[in-house]
Amino acid sequence: QSDSPTGVRLGLTEAWGPILARRDLPSAPLFRTISMEKRFRQQLLNRGYGSLSERMLFSTLGRSTSVSGRLLLAAVFSAAYLLVGGLVLWRVLRRRQRMGLVWPAFGATAVVFAIAAWLLGTALMPSLLHVKHFTVLDHVAGTDDHQVQAWLDLQLPGTGNRELIVRNDATDTARIAPWSSRWTRTPISFGDVRRLPPRTRDDAMHVIARNANTRAHVRWRGTADPEQWGRLLSSAPDDPIHADGTTLHGTLVNRLPIALTDVSLLWITGDARVRPDDGLWQSPDNAGHPLVRGQWWRLGRLQPGATVNLAAIKVSAKADLLFSVHDLQLSWNKKLGREPLHDGAALLSVFSLLTPPPWAMPPIDPTLSQRENSALHAMPQWAFLSRNFAHDLDLGPWLASPALIVLGWADAETLPFPLLVDAEAPDVIEGEVLVRWILPLDGDTVGETN
Repeated sequence: QSDSPTGVRLGLTEAWGPILARRDLPSAPLFRTISMEKRFRQQLLNRGYGSLSERMLFSTLGRSTSVSGRLLLAAVFSAAYLLVGGLVLWRVLRRRQRMGLVWPAFGATAVVFAIAAWLLGTALMPSLLHVKHFTVLDHVAGTDDHQVQAWLDLQLPGTGNRELIVRNDATDTARIAPWSSRWTRTPISFGDVRRLPPRTRDDAMHVIARNANTRAHVRWRGTADPEQWGRLLSSAPDDPIHADGTTLHGTLVNRLPIALTDVSLLWITGDARVRPDDGLWQSPDNAGHPLVRGQWWRLGRLQPGATVNLAAIKVSAKADLLFSVHDLQLSWNKKLGREPLHDGAALLSVFSLLTPPPWAMPPIDPTLSQRENSALHAMPQWAFLSRNFAHDLDLGPWLASPALIVLGWADAETLPFPLLVDAEAPDVIEGEVLVRWILPLDGDTVGETN
């Protein structure tokens, strides 16, 4: 037995595919045939390597602008102190022939600059509880609960112990925990001997405020505020959303009080692309592709109260689900189109549909010329992506059954979940919310999902 480039051993059967989460695992006879014909590809990464990691959050959670501004101000202040206390003071005393007063004058200058530094530091010290966030808000039509996963960067003013709480209703399920990026090169540690109270609740966390930033990760499940995030999207009562197999009908309504941007519609038709009983599943040309068919439409901006006539959206080969996922996978390495956070979150949402590596070449066709066979065996466009965080953002089962999935982004000045710091709400909130609204299209529940 020998290993393939993908690490699949010859003795494994196709029964291990679902267990190992490998969609492209061939049967042992097919594997042996490909190996004997030397049809394994020696090179796969013709479009590079990408990583879905916490780095995509830096554009939303980073505070580099304010930090760099303070560092620049500190540098200017230090230079002014050295200039005044050194060169300027020495020249003034020398011109007036008072060189004996150098040390007293230098000490007085140091006291003046120390007082000025204290006043300036006090003025620049943050006084508002500022929260930056990236939040994913999930809701399945016809249910009351909303599910939230959020990454927070909190600027806590003052010093001392602070308590963060993310639940204000007994029916909510919540958990908050510290979060730090693995890409932080040099973690800052403080010589602080203060101790935090022992943790007794999942929905509460104690931190020590030092006029600095604290990061946290939140999971929350409950009923969102109906005036803000409780009503996301819906099917129009007089024109319910339904599918007749080849066309999607109905009207989609944005019930949010704010606009959604970068809106995408994923229609999972439920039709099998490759059926396991027709023998094509073990073909190298088809193995690994998503089993389901669907369409991925991009709508752009959706204003509050705006409607979308789904019947007017044309089904096309360009909007094919497999083609769209593959195109997004390739564009991630080029950083084209939308912000990296938007592309990254979309890839995390459909990660189970990403195109696997084309590890095998098709057999030589004797009816074709050598040039045509070479073109047929050329490496197709493919890029490798690894997932280093947020594994559970994958929509998973919803990508394998008939459904309409809406992805939309909202600039949010409020949070979809309750957050209190020492029983007080944040003063300033800014960030982005990825709204993922799911409408099952199984025929039995569609009529009850409005």
